[in-house]
Amino acid sequence: MSSSAWCATGSWTHSPSARNDWLRDSAWFPEAEAREVHHFYRALGLLEAHEEELLDALQTGVSGQLSADELGLLLLDPTSWYFESDLDDVERANLAEEWDGDGEPPSMPRPQVVNEPPLRMRGHSKDHRPDKPQVVIGMVGTRGGRLLSAQVYAGNRSDQTITCDLLARVHRQDGGRPEVEVPSERDPPMHHRAARRIRAHVLMCAMALACLQELEHRTGRRFTELAKLFGSV
Repeated sequence: MSSSAWCATGSWTHSPSARNDWLRDSAWFPEAEAREVHHFYRALGLLEAHEEELLDALQTGVSGQLSADELGLLLLDPTSWYFESDLDDVERANLAEEWDGDGEPPSMPRPQVVNEPPLRMRGHSKDHRPDKPQVVIGMVGTRGGRLLSAQVYAGNRSDQTITCDLLARVHRQDGGRPEVEVPSERDPPMHHRAARRIRAHVLMCAMALACLQELEHRTGRRFTELAKLFGSV
C-alpha cells in the first residue's frame, strides 16, 4: 500500500493527466504490473492518515535548507477548486436523511458520499463558479517559490480565517513571525468527492511539487531540463 501511495505521488511529478502511461512507459515499478487504478486511489488513504507528519517533515526539511532572510517573507495563496456537483455537503446530508426517513423516497438519487463535517460548500469562487460547491486550498511558500505547507478548507471559509490558520501552523514549527503577502491566482478545478480523498489528493500534489523543487534545489537545474535528461537515460 505504501509503495502504491508513493508511486502515485511520483507519477504526478511526471504528468498529472497520464498516470497509467507513466507506469507503463517511463517508470520502473515491477510491483505495479498486477495493480489496477483503484489500488492507487485506495492508497490515498495512507497519505491522508499521515498528513500532519508529512507536512511537518516537509516544512522542517525545506526550512532547514533556507536562510532566515529567505524565510522572512512568506507567500500565502488561498484558491478555490470547484466540483461538478449540484449539491453541497450540507444539502447531500439533508438528502441522505430524507432517504433514511419514513416518507416517500426523494426524486434525487441517494448520495454516495456524505462528508461530515461538510467540506464541499459554496463560497467565494475564484473560478467564477459561485453556483458550484468547492473546497479552498491554502498554500504557504517562500519568496523563492519553495512550498512549506498546504491545507484543505471548507469551501465557505473566508480567506482571512484561512490566512490565520496557515500562519499558526507555520509559527508552530519555526516560532517566528515572518512578513506575509497574499497573492491571488486562479487554479484549475479537481473532481473528487470524499473529504479524505480530497485531502489526500491535495497532499499528493503538494508532495510531488516538493519533490520537484528539492530536485531543482540539489541540482541547480530546472525540472524541464532534467526531464529531458532523464528521458534520454
